[in-house]
Amino acid sequence: MAAPISEEILQRARRHSPPHPVVGELSLYFEKMLLPTDPGQMLVTYAAEPGSPSEAALRLLAGADRRSGASSARMSPGA
Repeated sequence: MAAPISEEILQRARRHSPPHPVVGELSLYFEKMLLPTDPGQMLVTYAAEPGSPSEAALRLLAGADRRSGASSARMSPGA
């Protein structure tokens, strides 16, 4: 089971509700973090509230991805 989202993260994070063609609208927290050693690049993290319908939808999508044999696209260095 996922740990609850900390109050500190909730204070920094913003909410985003992107529509998904299979599971519908997702309610996600997101945070953008600049990478100090790589100017112009940032890491964006998304999280659903544990126990929420959005978490269940993400788990459903993750399971469907595993069952279909799909894998994440990986960028090669210099791409």
